Amino acid sequence: MGPEWRKVTIGVAAVALAVVVGGLGWAMKTNGDRADKWRDRAISAEEIVDGQRVLIGQRTQALNRRTTQVNRLADKLRDTRTALHRSEGDVTSLARRQRELANEKARVEDERRQLQSQQAALETVASDVLTCNNGLVDVLGAVLDEDWDWLLSYSSSRLASCTDAGASLDSYQRRFG
Repeated sequence: MGPEWRKVTIGVAAVALAVVVGGLGWAMKTNGDRADKWRDRAISAEEIVDGQRVLIGQRTQALNRRTTQVNRLADKLRDTRTALHRSEGDVTSLARRQRELANEKARVEDERRQLQSQQAALETVASDVLTCNNGLVDVLGAVLDEDWDWLLSYSSSRLASCTDAGASLDSYQRRFG
């Protein structure tokens, strides 16, 4: 193999080297372009993510405010329910007390009527005893005055009033004890 062949081989090697270097250069340029595109995409994605972070932060704050409002409303609802249960208990107690007072009023009215009846009976007994007493005073006065005619005419009616007084007292005692 001669020098020409060497030149051809070197030429072919140089061409091959140029093709390889050109291919590598082209591959490097393509990779650089792709890297630039990915870097641009990454920057855009990062900007989007930053925007999403801001939006998520705002929404988180809004959600926290709403959660606080809901918790306050839940507390108010719980307090209202507690107050309602207390009120229901109070209403039940008041209704029971009202029934007790109505029963007590009815009992007092019954006692009042009983006392009025007892008072009327006592007034009758007192009146009958007073009539008897006055009759006895009249009879005693007639005896002391020795007014026998008066005694014969009126003593039996005066003494009968004492029988009436005794009957009134017996009736009262049977009725009221």
